[in-house]
Amino acid sequence: MNVDHRPNQTEKPVVENATEARQGRGGNRVLTILIAGLALAAVAWAASEFWGQSTAPPTEQTATPPAGEISPEAPADAPAPPP
Repeated sequence: MNVDHRPNQTEKPVVENATEARQGRGGNRVLTILIAGLALAAVAWAASEFWGQSTAPPTEQTATPPAGEISPEAPADAPAPPP
């Protein structure tokens, strides 16, 4: 079986301008899909922000307590250490 993929010599060459030669056709389908994807991304972002804020600990628990004295004071009635 011999299949020849060359164009037939009896056919005329097709002459098209740049708009006719484009492979894709114009339309709103691609724009609709892009806008829908952007809307879904915004919904996912909003849901993650809401979930993140609802699971965060309260701010009063995350604050660092004030630093106290490093070494405890000796009690007043304790004997002084020997020299």
